[in-house]
Amino acid sequence: SVHKLRPGDIKVVAAVGDSLTVRNGIAASPNNILDVLTQYRGLSWSIGGEGNLTSVTTLPSEFSSSLQLGSNNKSRSIVIIFVVTDILKHFNPNVTGYSSGIGKQDTPQAFLNQAVAGAKTKDLTPQIRALVTRMKNTSGINFELDWKLITVFIGGNDICDHCQNSLLYSAENYVRHIQDNLDYLHKEVKHTCLIAYALLRYVFSLLWPNVFTFVKVPRALVNLVEPLYISPLRELHMDPSLKCPTLLLKFLCPCVILPKSNSEAFQKLEEMNRKYQLVLRNLVESSRYDTREDFTVVVQPFFREIIVPRTPDGRPDRSFFSADCFHLSQRAQTLMARSLWNNMNWGSDFSCVNLAPSETVPTSGLYCMKHVCSLFRSSAQAPKPETCWSSTESTRVYHGDILKKFNQFLKGFSRDKIPKQNGFNMAVDGAKASYVQYV
Repeated sequence: SVHKLRPGDIKVVAAVGDSLTVRNGIAASPNNILDVLTQYRGLSWSIGGEGNLTSVTTLPSEFSSSLQLGSNNKSRSIVIIFVVTDILKHFNPNVTGYSSGIGKQDTPQAFLNQAVAGAKTKDLTPQIRALVTRMKNTSGINFELDWKLITVFIGGNDICDHCQNSLLYSAENYVRHIQDNLDYLHKEVKHTCLIAYALLRYVFSLLWPNVFTFVKVPRALVNLVEPLYISPLRELHMDPSLKCPTLLLKFLCPCVILPKSNSEAFQKLEEMNRKYQLVLRNLVESSRYDTREDFTVVVQPFFREIIVPRTPDGRPDRSFFSADCFHLSQRAQTLMARSLWNNMNWGSDFSCVNLAPSETVPTSGLYCMKHVCSLFRSSAQAPKPETCWSSTESTRVYHGDILKKFNQFLKGFSRDKIPKQNGFNMAVDGAKASYVQYV
């Protein structure tokens, strides 16, 4: 079942989207704005495959490490990065589909990274079709049996242009394009007469080859990444000392850069951005793609709240951005990949919206947990409800145990196998929502 996937089950990785998946300019030096045009697909956060965990990184918490690349006494320093594919390789060395090197989507090294720089959601269909075609035509991929991890991340360019055509780039059109393409991947044609079905499919494919194409991608987990909360990026272009190419960004992303703070145009930008995120959640929460055991779509919300990192003197930290102060750098790339990996959880239904560390030592009850408790029915009734997967029963990890590592005075957790409420675990076997007020 797709709901019981483990990292080692994944055989194929794939991705569609825009320049943030293409990875434009990720290795560009701060002053080399022309290098932002270079497509470093091999370093893409969700599908790049340049290295492995031992040669590239191990979930870094600091970014001081670097590699010296080059020859003939010419070298450049790049931050050691982390991409999701590198961890998947650790669990399954036979993972395939990842991109390598530099190039556009139609190059062999792009492989199943079919993202296109500058793409908007209306441009997503050719990417999805090319992706499925490559999957089916690659000898090393068993289209029917291999488990696939597909990352869809697009919408930033729609937001950049929404003020120029609010109808074309409306949230309704945005989610419609997403839905059409997810439907294409998910499509399950139910038929009672195989001959009639085959005949109809043949006729439709001749008359409308780009419309009536029936496809079902078996064994697929689709990560649908919410578009990033984009307005905080304006901060870089409001500080002249950072020397960002603001004139260029006014051309590339006018609807984000041009509005004045607190203006009506800025408020519309905020509302549109939030609505883009909301319609994706509503689409997935409708259970439209939960009709099969071998396919599902999961919303990844880690871009819902963006806080621009600061330097010690309080200025926006430009090192998280490429030379154009818009595309993201290797430092930000690592955070993106780590957020995606952590949010997949491999067995938990919880996804973090904000994974940024606290700027100060937490003192409020909101951040410094002193009590744990649970309600509802038998899934939480066990003495220590499981949340983190491990390969053996003896090494399960529980929320209470994790929190005790940070606070030895933690209270409320339940103990032993006691058949009634224990500690603050007030869950009752067989309980329904109407019972909650009584516990």
